[in-house]
Amino acid sequence: MITDPESGQPVRKSVFYIVSIGRGLSSKLAKLCDFFQASIYTVPESKQGKDSRIGEIEGAISERKSVLRTSEIRIRKLLRKVAGGEGKSCMLLDWRLTLKREKLLCGTLMKTRRYLTMIRLDGWVPKDQVDMIKEEVERFDRSGQSGSIAIDDNYNIDDPAFRKAH
Repeated sequence: MITDPESGQPVRKSVFYIVSIGRGLSSKLAKLCDFFQASIYTVPESKQGKDSRIGEIEGAISERKSVLRTSEIRIRKLLRKVAGGEGKSCMLLDWRLTLKREKLLCGTLMKTRRYLTMIRLDGWVPKDQVDMIKEEVERFDRSGQSGSIAIDDNYNIDDPAFRKAH
């Protein structure tokens, strides 16, 4: 089985050899080979021509083997890089972590109320973490990466299962 260069599908092919005399028969054979999608190769008549053709074919095979080896090396290096070999971080795991963060952000944003220029998120945190949350919000606010951020912690809700109906 070899791969058909036109369709890319595996095809079973046979090698045959035809010797013809006369141009009329040769042109009819060429049409017949074309109909069956057979490749036509001319065979040199002299020994020197045959040896030269064999050398060309062997050179092409050698060149293709070299390209194949180089490609395999590059593929292995890329796979090692993606897998995070040699003490490096794994690109695939980094991508998954980034994707997970984006999904969490989108999920959180879907729970917000949006107004013209404001986004409001109602939620709760344990009371002992309110100061830490305020510090993080203030640090983020000071960095200049956002507009104004406000926290209203005047809710007196003790039940962590509380969810305000929207």
